[in-house]
Amino acid sequence: MASKLRGAGGAVTGYWGNNPYRRIIDAERTPQKIRVLLQDKLRGLGKLAWLYLPVTSTTSGVVACTCVRDSTQQADQPCFTCYGTHYAPGYLRFGSTTLFWASAEAAGFTLAGCALDTTIKPNRVLLNTGATTGTITTTDKAFSNPDAVAWALNTDEMLRATGNTVVVQFSIDAGTNWRASSDINNAIVGLVGTGNVRLRITLTRSAAADKSSAWEITRLRRVRDEHVNRMLLKRPSYLAGQILLLRTWAIEQVGLDAGAGRQVGQMADRGWTAPLDFFDTSLTMDTPSVKIDDRDPGPHPFYEIAYGIHSGDRYAITGLSFNEQFGLFTHQSWGDRLVQRGESYHLVY
Repeated sequence: MASKLRGAGGAVTGYWGNNPYRRIIDAERTPQKIRVLLQDKLRGLGKLAWLYLPVTSTTSGVVACTCVRDSTQQADQPCFTCYGTHYAPGYLRFGSTTLFWASAEAAGFTLAGCALDTTIKPNRVLLNTGATTGTITTTDKAFSNPDAVAWALNTDEMLRATGNTVVVQFSIDAGTNWRASSDINNAIVGLVGTGNVRLRITLTRSAAADKSSAWEITRLRRVRDEHVNRMLLKRPSYLAGQILLLRTWAIEQVGLDAGAGRQVGQMADRGWTAPLDFFDTSLTMDTPSVKIDDRDPGPHPFYEIAYGIHSGDRYAITGLSFNEQFGLFTHQSWGDRLVQRGESYHLVY
């Protein structure tokens, strides 16, 4: 019998079948076993978290943000429209659908008694000189909500004087009827099933001499309940849209830096999770959509802890590693950095 390792004689035996690939991959299904065992570990011991992914120029439906400097082409990190990513809506929460209308799109809206202020970046819509009220009527955007999941609405505005208000209404019949934002989850007139929705934002101030209220962006978000892995719902406290992850112990260390001030870090932090198609069944296994991407120069992806004593803490994800050594993407890991108070990550909706 020929030696499998030149010069080693018959001492090294190894596997003497005709095709190790057929045995390891096809017969024993080793990659699938590894992935399933890791998924089971997450189902049993994984921690609950919300994952936030920054948008890029290639993300569907994004709009260039008006905070970007003409001279440096740098975005404003504390910008409520893009959070430093250069594009609205800035971040998308994994496992959720986000609709947004931003002042950066104002050229396509109908403005009455108000106008886009281009003197300050990011541009916001302000009341016209002498006006005490004005309205912004947006364009329609398509929505889908087959399981009648609750929507959450968030508006970023500036109320710069006592008596300033910004009121959001919505219409699902091209502006024939307008409803209060509190009706958005109404089973009859709310955003259920499929259709189109537009917004009407009303700005007011008490007197024409007062500073104007200012509108920047409104977001609507719901969990994509129809695409959740139903197996995960058996896990206590798990909510559709969340991921499960495992991470190292939180060992806090306080430092004082002359440039950054007091910092609270967590030593040697790392975390890992499964490919994202494990949580969202609409994603195709072993495609780029199932990995957490951190190749762009903007802010990093991050996650928010949804359990225990660190609930609400946010961690930036850096230094990603992807394991597909057996030809199947089995898991991904990263270095964690505890986000400090005052960082723009805490602004993200």
